[in-house]
Amino acid sequence: MIPMPINIEAQEILAAPKAIGIGASGSTTKAFQEALAKLDPTERRQKATEAATQLVSTAFILPILEDLQEGFFRAEMFAANTVEKRFAPLLNQRIADSIAIASNFPLVEALVNRLVGPEVSDEEKPEDDKSPKKEAVDVTA
Repeated sequence: MIPMPINIEAQEILAAPKAIGIGASGSTTKAFQEALAKLDPTERRQKATEAATQLVSTAFILPILEDLQEGFFRAEMFAANTVEKRFAPLLNQRIADSIAIASNFPLVEALVNRLVGPEVSDEEKPEDDKSPKKEAVDVTA
């Protein structure tokens, strides 16, 4: 696995004290929410999308690519040499990232919605004014 650079928000989240046990602790969740609250909504959604895409790439696509590479096609004649052993993980990570970005996985959108909430379109936004709705007038007569 290739170490990925960690941005400042992620460093703050990782530096938060963690409770003993499995799953996200209350302090980690609070630190994550505080880090998200520092960003404006559009930047928050963009950062969450990038993080979710990277998670899907690393957790789901990369293992499949590694399994395919180490599959039964690796006979003695086609065994990986030293250079391929060193650079194959880099190539696999790039390919996995490209697949995750280009494919628009529904899992990425579900993760983003879970992190920052669903995106509200202009049609779904509640109206601020309480004026009655105007009906369309037929002008073709």
